[in-house]
Amino acid sequence: MVNALSSYFKLATYRNTYVHILEFEDGKKINDENRPLKKGEKKHGTTTEFIVNPKYMGKDSELPIETVLNWIDDMSYQFTTKVKIKVEIYDGMKLEETHKFKTRSFSDMIKKYINPKECIYDPVVLSADSTIEEVITDTKLDKNNNVKVKDKKVQKDVHLDVVFVHDNHQENDYISYCNFTKTDEHGVHVDSVEEIICRFIQTNTKAGMSDKEKEKWDITWTDVKTGLKMIVNLSTSAQVQFMGNAKNKIQNQALKPVMKEMINDKITSYFKENESKLQTICKYVKLNARARIEAQKVRVATKTERLDRFKEYEIPNYVPCNNTGKKYKELICVEGERSATGSIRSGRNTNTQAVFGFRGVTKNPFKCSLAEIMQNKEWKNFVKVLRTGIGKDFNIDKLYFDKIILTSDADKLSMSALNLSNCGDSR
Repeated sequence: MVNALSSYFKLATYRNTYVHILEFEDGKKINDENRPLKKGEKKHGTTTEFIVNPKYMGKDSELPIETVLNWIDDMSYQFTTKVKIKVEIYDGMKLEETHKFKTRSFSDMIKKYINPKECIYDPVVLSADSTIEEVITDTKLDKNNNVKVKDKKVQKDVHLDVVFVHDNHQENDYISYCNFTKTDEHGVHVDSVEEIICRFIQTNTKAGMSDKEKEKWDITWTDVKTGLKMIVNLSTSAQVQFMGNAKNKIQNQALKPVMKEMINDKITSYFKENESKLQTICKYVKLNARARIEAQKVRVATKTERLDRFKEYEIPNYVPCNNTGKKYKELICVEGERSATGSIRSGRNTNTQAVFGFRGVTKNPFKCSLAEIMQNKEWKNFVKVLRTGIGKDFNIDKLYFDKIILTSDADKLSMSALNLSNCGDSR
């Protein structure tokens, strides 16, 4: 494909004793050279040179060099042997930039994508090797040009690298590769690894919980995956069944049981030697479970129905004013359900002033969670009357009143005014 879109294309393959060079112009071969290496010519590997053909790609076409460099940088973490790569960028005959890469540890790759200071623990690194049996159909012609088909079983190598960690960010993020190709849509290699990791951590977290904790929280895979960052790299000679032109997903289901067994063995042996790290992970997962359940309680508790004119009169201790919509309105908050509320009610401006009465003692917000506070009917009705929502749904722009007046001493009717008309995002 590169040759077809290039006005000049050169491929040179260097081996220990020889070099094979192919050159093309506009897709036509102009050189096919196979010769011994010259004295002092100690190259080994492959070089590719090409010039983009403006006829097909446009006169201003450029190689997306940053994408190429990032791809090579990712590959440098995946090599299993020592490899050196040099990238030279020219402008005409002038050398503009030189970039050098060499083999690096796969476990360090995760530091490229996350901040180590935000990790809950040091990354877990797992590496495993196995084989898978594949059936290959061999087709040959005999002396009489008859087709002979024979199935034979062959062993294919499977190598899997995994590194994972939890950090302070709630979203989970996976990066995956297969045979040096980035699989953005993942596939069976990520599914297999995720399943084993989630089940292992879930099982061990539940095993370390007390009976009281088990009554409060049910550990789910969502709790395990919250904050999980993971990189998976599969290297294999087996068929992986890439999907799509971009090869961004693999789907060979036959690989799943092999990879699951590989990771299960490795993660079990790893945490036998790192029990303290496992305890740290389990503690973090329990916190995720607690936060998830509290969030569910808050969603239920803070869910308020749309308040219309008729429903306003159904709220205990609330006396609406006559003004509605965008007309000027005030809310007077009174301490005391009877005498003080009655005094304020009789002395207010009925068109502009509404009254909401609180008991002397309600839920203490300094000692309660948001879910517990919203279980109190007075506070829930108060939020409903304000129409601002609460917690993450709070929006000061939706406040129904132009002014809120707090009467902290109901008996003496000494009043202090709090004007919220220009308070921005103040809670």
